[in-house]
Amino acid sequence: MTLKEEIEKTVEQVAAEYSYALALQGELEILEKEPTSKTRKELHKAFRLLRWIGKAERRVAASELSIIKELNQLSSEQATRILKQLKVVEAKLVRAASLYLGDLRQELQDIETYEELEQKYKHDEIKLHSVEHKLSSLIQNTKKEVQELIHWIQATEEVLKEAKTIPDPGRRSFLKRMGALAAGAAIASYAKPLLAAERLFSSEEKMNAILTACTFMEEFFEGQMRKTGEKILLTPHADYTHFNRVGEWKHSMIQVKQWPEVGSYSYDFLELMREKARVAFQPTDEKVSILERSLITLIDMKGRSKLAFSENRLLVAKHFPGGGPDLELTEREPVVLENGYDHQAYMLPFRYLLRQGLTKAIMISHAAYPRLEGDYQKFYTKYELPVIKELASLGWTETHHAAWMKIRPATTSPTLVRGLLREELGFQGLVYADAVNMLGFTSRFHELTVLISAISKDIDEEINNENYIIKGVLIPILLIYAGVDILLLNRHGEYSYISKFASSHPYFRRCLEEAYERIKRQHKLFGWKMSHDSFGDATSNMVWAILNTKLINTWSDPWDRGGAIHQIFRRKYLAILYKDQSIFDDKQKFWEMHQKTDWAALDSLYKQVIEQRYI
Repeated sequence: MTLKEEIEKTVEQVAAEYSYALALQGELEILEKEPTSKTRKELHKAFRLLRWIGKAERRVAASELSIIKELNQLSSEQATRILKQLKVVEAKLVRAASLYLGDLRQELQDIETYEELEQKYKHDEIKLHSVEHKLSSLIQNTKKEVQELIHWIQATEEVLKEAKTIPDPGRRSFLKRMGALAAGAAIASYAKPLLAAERLFSSEEKMNAILTACTFMEEFFEGQMRKTGEKILLTPHADYTHFNRVGEWKHSMIQVKQWPEVGSYSYDFLELMREKARVAFQPTDEKVSILERSLITLIDMKGRSKLAFSENRLLVAKHFPGGGPDLELTEREPVVLENGYDHQAYMLPFRYLLRQGLTKAIMISHAAYPRLEGDYQKFYTKYELPVIKELASLGWTETHHAAWMKIRPATTSPTLVRGLLREELGFQGLVYADAVNMLGFTSRFHELTVLISAISKDIDEEINNENYIIKGVLIPILLIYAGVDILLLNRHGEYSYISKFASSHPYFRRCLEEAYERIKRQHKLFGWKMSHDSFGDATSNMVWAILNTKLINTWSDPWDRGGAIHQIFRRKYLAILYKDQSIFDDKQKFWEMHQKTDWAALDSLYKQVIEQRYI
C-alpha cells in the first residue's frame, strides 16, 4: 500500500468513527429532552451506534503494537521526539481505548434502568425526584464522554494534515499511530512549535527562572494572607475547582443564577468558564499539568503559613481526594467521578502537601469516587464493617451498603477518610466536610429510605419529615462515622437522637470522641476557646461541640483563582527567562509567548523543585 493510500485509509476510518459518535450524541440529546415514552427507540439506536464505534475502534487499533516497535527503530530526531510524546500520553490513550467500549455501554444500560424506574415511581414524588436526579446525572456524564470522543477524533484530522510534513519512514509510523486511537489532541498538545529563543535556553536557565518565580509567588501568597484577618481560611485549592473563573471573586458567583447564558449548572457551564479564561489570557485546567498544580499548591501553603503559624490561623486545603472542575457541579447535583479519571494523579497535590508537613486541616469533596474506593478495599473490614454492623439496628445490610458505596459522597466514606487519608497517608489533623447544604450532597441521602424509615419512628411528630431526618440525623451520623470532624455550614442537629444513638452504638461513640478530641486539640494548639457546654451529659456536649463549633466554623474562602494564579506564575517565569519585564506587565504579549511555550516539558523541572525545596 502506498503512503497516499495509507493516509486515505486512516482518514476514512477516523471519519467513520466520527459519524457514529455524532449520531450517538444526537440520540443522547433526544434522551435528555423527550418524555420517557418516546426514548425506547433512541436507547436501542444508542446501543447499536456504540457497537459500531467499538468496531471502528478495533480496526484503527489493530496495528498499535507494531507501531511502537517501528518508532523505536527510527533514528531521526523528529521520530524520537514523537516516540517520547507517545509514551507520555500512553496511559491516557489506553484509558480512552477501553472507555468507549465498556463504560459507555454500562452507562446506557443504567440510563435504560432509570428510565423504567421513572415510569414506576411517577406517582411517588420523593422517589421520582431521586430517580430524576440520577437519570439527569447519568445522561450528562455520558454526553460529556461522547463529546470528549468527538473532540479527539476532530483533532486527529488536523494532526493528519500536519503528518504530511513528516519525511518517510517516520511519517508512515506516525500516521499509523494517529489512526490507532484517534488521539490527535494529546499528540498535538505536545507537538507545538517552540519559540526559537526558548530552544536556546539550558535546563539551568529554566530552573533559575522557575525558582525565581517560586520565590515571587511565595511573597505574593504571604501578601494575600495579610489582606484578611479570619482565623480559618479555606485554602489552598489542591484540585481544579473554580480553576477557570475570572474576575473579582464572590462566593455567589458559583450559583447558577449568576450565569443565565448557560441555562443550567452543567458541563456546558464548565466549558463556558474555560472560554472566559482563554479570553482573559489564563491557562485552563486542561493546559496545566498536575505537577504544576502541585507546585503552586505547595507554594501557596508555604507562603501563607508564614503568617498562619505566627498568628494562630488555620489553613484548610481542599478538596480531597481531588479532581477537575467537575467537582463544582456538586453545588447543584450529585457527581460521580468514575470514567476517564486518573484518581491517583489528582491525589498527587495532597500527597505532596502531607509530605511538606504544613497542612493542619483538609476538606473532603462531596463527589463520589467508586473506582478509587475499589482500589482501597483493604480498608473494608476495618472501617466499613463496623458501620454496617451498628446500622443493622436500623435495618441496614451489606447489600444496602454496597449499593451506597457506588454513589456516596467522599465525605461519607470511611474508606477514603479513615483508611486512605488518615491511615495510609498519615494525616492526623482536622477533617472538614465541604458545605453540608450543597444540593449535590443532600440529594443523595433521599435514597437511604431504609435508614430514614427506621429513624422516623423515634423522632417527634412535629419535626418528623424526611428533610429534617436527613439534615439533623443522617448527615451528622454518617459523616462522623466516616471520620469528619467539622460539618461546614451545618445548621441542623437532632442532638437528643444522636446522643442516644452514641450511647447504644459503641463504635459510633468512639468516632464521636475522636472527632471531639481533635477539635479540642486544635483549639488548645491555637489558644482558641471552645463553645460553652449546653447540656448536662458528656455525650450531648460532644455532639454540640462538633455540630455547633462557632469559631472553627467561622471562615473565609479567599479563592485561589486557580488559572489566574498559574497565569501570574507563568508570566513571571517567562519574564525572568527572557529578561523582559514587559512579558509580565503586558498580558497580551505574555499570551503570545505563552501559546508557543512547551509547558509540559517543564514537568521534570517542577518535580525537582518540589522534591528539593518544598518537601
